[in-house]
Amino acid sequence: MKSMKFFTFLLFLGLLILSNGNLFTRSGLFGVSKVSGFTSQEVKKEEKKGTEKKTKQELKKEDKKGTEKKTEEKKKAQSTEEVKGNDKKKDGEGSEVEEKPFSQEDADKETLIQGGLKDDGETILNYFRFRKLTPENQIKLSQSIRDFSSEDFDVREKASQEIKKIGYSAIETLKKYETDRDPEIAWRCQSILESIEKIPTSILSTAAIRRLEKLRPAKTVNVLLDVLPDIDDSYTLGEIANCLSQFVVENNKENQELLQSLQNKSSKIRAVVLEALIRGGNASILDKVSSHYREEKDPEIKMNIAVGMVNDAQNKSYLKDLIVAINDLPQDKSWPAEEILFYLAGENPPKIDYSGAESDRKVVAQEWKKWLDNETNKIDLKVLKNREKLHGYTMIICRDQRGINGNITEIGLDGKKRWSLDNLQFPMDAQYLPGDRILVAEQGMNKVSIRNLKGKELWSVAMNQPVNVSAFHNGNILAVGRNEIVEYDTKKKEVFKFTRNSYDIVSAKKSRNGDYFFLTQGGQCIRIDKKGKELKSFAIGRINYWADMQLLANGNILITQLNGIGEFTAEGKSVSHTPYSYPSSVQRLPNGRMLVCSMNGANRGTVQEIDRKGKSMWQYKSPNANNAFIMVIRAKRR
Repeated sequence: MKSMKFFTFLLFLGLLILSNGNLFTRSGLFGVSKVSGFTSQEVKKEEKKGTEKKTKQELKKEDKKGTEKKTEEKKKAQSTEEVKGNDKKKDGEGSEVEEKPFSQEDADKETLIQGGLKDDGETILNYFRFRKLTPENQIKLSQSIRDFSSEDFDVREKASQEIKKIGYSAIETLKKYETDRDPEIAWRCQSILESIEKIPTSILSTAAIRRLEKLRPAKTVNVLLDVLPDIDDSYTLGEIANCLSQFVVENNKENQELLQSLQNKSSKIRAVVLEALIRGGNASILDKVSSHYREEKDPEIKMNIAVGMVNDAQNKSYLKDLIVAINDLPQDKSWPAEEILFYLAGENPPKIDYSGAESDRKVVAQEWKKWLDNETNKIDLKVLKNREKLHGYTMIICRDQRGINGNITEIGLDGKKRWSLDNLQFPMDAQYLPGDRILVAEQGMNKVSIRNLKGKELWSVAMNQPVNVSAFHNGNILAVGRNEIVEYDTKKKEVFKFTRNSYDIVSAKKSRNGDYFFLTQGGQCIRIDKKGKELKSFAIGRINYWADMQLLANGNILITQLNGIGEFTAEGKSVSHTPYSYPSSVQRLPNGRMLVCSMNGANRGTVQEIDRKGKSMWQYKSPNANNAFIMVIRAKRR
């Protein structure tokens, strides 16, 4: 009985649902009459009126939509006309794209603003004046750092406030303690640095120095000479030399303050001033520099004078002094002299097997002397004007397999970090650009972008799985994905595009004559012309997904193979093979060595300079070398 009642209830519920809740209305399931007070005909009339009314309302809406659509289209057309004249546009992802050429001056002004400085000569000079740590502040700083170990919280807080009052001049000391074993000291030093150093000091300082060169406020020479002893960054010192070179001769008068500095006891001051005098001096100044060269006792300063006289003053007689420097100095000091000689030698340098030992230095110097004796009359120093001088900085690109902590870090030859661009997603490649901007291929974002050192995105294009990037002197950018190669001009217009059916491209570069070379994961090197037509293809041996290549000045190609680095001609002939475990990046340096790094194997997490036999001559081991998730994928020297 109960089951029958339950079945009846379900049947009733089903009928109610089928009637859309209108079981007891005239339009319900059974058409019951007089329940709602309407006849069937009246219902039909009401339904018809409702439909007609609805139709009229819809027509009005459609008319309104059409009018709005036309108005919107008109607005868009007007907007498009207005946008045509703008200097900036927005790409598909909404990031702004600078169409005007890069301006170092504009970039420096923006850097000053980010660093909390006005673009004013006196303000900039005060920035450098305040960078100098007075003896009184040195005592306060040392005491405050000791107070960070106090058990009293108020004492630690007071110490932090005291250091913040000291300001810019505390930065260098704080950096020495930001990795202290005491976590409280390390944390407080890091926190204070974040509040004082809004952007890296070296970046702010170089921008400020370049602005002084333009603004030329009084006391510039005096202030820069005063701050010189406190600066250790070689790039900043180079910018100071550039700036001071503009003050060497003014109104036909030689700057006596600079000339007197040649007698300064500080070798750093003498070195920078000599560089400035060579770059900005007249014949009389250069004679004074030559006289000082004969008196100078520091062999490294003597080498710097020789480098400047050859490179800037175009004086051939100092070539022999470059060779003297190679004989007298270890290779990590004499490399600027070697760099010039290798550049002048071009494709025919002496065959040198250099281990860095003192006995080898003498042999190397003898080989260069033989080369100079034979080539002196053929050497044209004007070619040095086209040389891109290396600063000795190495950019290291680390890929985090978890996709969240990839970074790009730049170090000096001493292994000290200069700057870092963090929180990248699978960075695959990068290139340093003027104005402290970084061109990045970020595979985790399917994007190629230009960022400043704060990580702010300045320019970007979408690309599926980017693996390589290159920037050219004309401002064009080459972006390489797993199945395409695209070159963009300064307005982000595609001036070349090549698409491949297979997703197997691992690296690509553009040659001087406009051809493009790319490597495939199957072990092929393919050359195509400006129209994408294949010109040549040859086997290069086994490589991996992380392979890299470099097009050399002599037309040859360096390629990272599975267990070594191969050099090939453009036609595919093997020239040499240097053994190395799983290399993922290669760069031939002016001194003839190769800068390499490896993601796996015995050299995992290590960046090295190796000779042609694979022997390590310089190396840097990443702090993440033992982290299974983080891999050093690229290393580039500039």
